[in-house]
Amino acid sequence: MVAERGQLLLVGAILFSVVIVGVVIQLNDLQYTDTIGSNAQTDAIDQAAQAEAETRAALYGLDMRVRNGTDRSEYQEALRENVSTYQNYSENMTAAGGATYTNVTLNLAASVNETVMTQSDDPYRKQTSPRRPSWDLVTDAETVSQFWLNESSVKTGGTSFQVVVSNPAGDEWRLKLEGVPVAGPGPDDVDVVVETPTSTNTACRRSDADDIELNLIDGEDAMTPPSCTFTSFTDALDGPYTIEFEKGNRAEGGYEIAVVGGSVNTGNFAGTRERILYPGIDYKYRSPSTAYNRTFAVGEAGS
Repeated sequence: MVAERGQLLLVGAILFSVVIVGVVIQLNDLQYTDTIGSNAQTDAIDQAAQAEAETRAALYGLDMRVRNGTDRSEYQEALRENVSTYQNYSENMTAAGGATYTNVTLNLAASVNETVMTQSDDPYRKQTSPRRPSWDLVTDAETVSQFWLNESSVKTGGTSFQVVVSNPAGDEWRLKLEGVPVAGPGPDDVDVVVETPTSTNTACRRSDADDIELNLIDGEDAMTPPSCTFTSFTDALDGPYTIEFEKGNRAEGGYEIAVVGGSVNTGNFAGTRERILYPGIDYKYRSPSTAYNRTFAVGEAGS
């Protein structure tokens, strides 16, 4: 089933390079260019670099479509099938006498992985014993690629639950969920308050009868259009990032946080898992004058 889905995602959606008698043609929808190899004066190194750049771009587009078109539990296998299909297309559309070709294979060992920490619905205290209300999730993360917070209940009165993000420069960003008493029967309200190094703002007020799902990377809630917007910590602070929960016993809900690098205190969690952020690729280029192998991570800056 995954393989069939991988085939469907690929067809008509990716860029792929075709080699015909030493002339590399780039097919992109209905566009045609012959910039690689068609000019006898083109330097072999430039030709190889251009072919690699186009292959990287094609694989990046493929990876994005696989991520968006499959369940996360099926992503790795779907990606493997798509990379294999991509390679087969390239081989099948190379003329028998082709003098230049590329080869790509998925290399999971070369992938850049992120550590994912999750909770479905519980107080925001440390997950393992002793269940402390204030605790650290990660220290000096190079990248925080995902941070969803889904609040289901907040206690009114007393100190508020806070997400605290800081960096080595000593700058802090705070998101508070403050319970607001409402007269009469029924649920209280919740204020989402965000403090940056330069400002403090109440992003929105919502009834505690409804869950509040917040994207702390994008600085908005999950509604369409967003009804709660604020300055995200990635806009307010430079990394690396240290993330803490304070007074986790004052609110309940879930979260999903994905980070690269730094120190994740896995002993504070009931479980963490690794997930591919940038898939590793083994790349081979062969021409009459140039031959080399390279391993890179698709989508990683500077790779």
